[in-house]
Amino acid sequence: MNYMKQLDAIRAIGVSLIFYQHFVRWSVKPITFFGHQILFGITAVDSFFVMSGFLITGILLKSKEKVEHNKATVFSSLKTFYTRRTLRIFPIFYLTLLVTFTLNIHPVRETIWWHVCYASNIYSAVAGSVNNGAISHLWSLSVEEQFYLVWPLVILLVPRKHLAGVLTVIILTAPAFRYYCGSIQMESAIANALTPGNIDLLGIGALLAYLKAHRPEMLPPFLKLSLGIGCPMFLVSVLSNSFALGEVFGAFTRTFEGLWICWFIDKASEGFGGVVGYVLELKPLSYLGKISYGLYLYHNFVPSLLNEALQTLHVAGPQTIWSQCLVYTAVSVAIASVSWHLVEKPLLGLKQVLGAGPAVKYPVVAPKQQVI
Repeated sequence: MNYMKQLDAIRAIGVSLIFYQHFVRWSVKPITFFGHQILFGITAVDSFFVMSGFLITGILLKSKEKVEHNKATVFSSLKTFYTRRTLRIFPIFYLTLLVTFTLNIHPVRETIWWHVCYASNIYSAVAGSVNNGAISHLWSLSVEEQFYLVWPLVILLVPRKHLAGVLTVIILTAPAFRYYCGSIQMESAIANALTPGNIDLLGIGALLAYLKAHRPEMLPPFLKLSLGIGCPMFLVSVLSNSFALGEVFGAFTRTFEGLWICWFIDKASEGFGGVVGYVLELKPLSYLGKISYGLYLYHNFVPSLLNEALQTLHVAGPQTIWSQCLVYTAVSVAIASVSWHLVEKPLLGLKQVLGAGPAVKYPVVAPKQQVI
């Protein structure tokens, strides 16, 4: 059973929810839970953050082990990590900025330097809104890149015996930050777009990777806690927005959500069985998960690009919201597929030429029978 297929499937499902959020959600009656709107896109992005923390920390823990056994240096480990991340992320990101800047897709030109510097989330804070048209989704990519910039230093330089404590403090920093932002009347969407407001999700994934690799005896109670507390407290925090304690619980809403997402990602990394496992290993889902970075990066620009092209050709576009969603999705998948096969996949082959070495295979956890 290939754990990576199931994690890829989760990515594919997450991107599908984001497509719904951006292509359909704002034009139909919202789905609510006891009067509260269900924002599938936010849950999808949160799952991406937890998974990133999990996978990236797993890779860095392998590098840390090599450093501790004098098989590598901190410098060489950082070089390998940053080279691999650069090859994976930068080429199509900056190519997308170049194309959308050249075609003058609003508001790329007006905000270009924010995106070039991976500060789109900071731009949202300065602008006072995360709803910025075609560039609205770039905030999460900035959070990821800021995380990648700092996280290797945390994992490689903090002594192993202190890592669990440091990760716990980092996780608790995010709800404290969100609560503080609420106390100064900062819009919650802005607080959630800044990196300190997302570090609990990344940290929860990182803590999962650490426990799987070095404290397997602590993994079962941690997972029981994640599911047993994460799910009910997430519901309580959502519902509490109607009550006096809403601000306190609201600061922890995404933390609780990250906990139950963590449980799900752990199970997928081990391999779900039965119907769930069968669905998560379907080849179409696995493929869409593999090209999910491109899908996420390109999709929000597709409506503007397609509509301008159709106007130029004097061709009528899809008329209903669902037909628009279908067309936008098909075009996004087509562009991401071409991008994967012609740009991303070939560039990943350069990692050995540039000294990044072979891919580190994950998970780093000991075989299941050794887990206490």
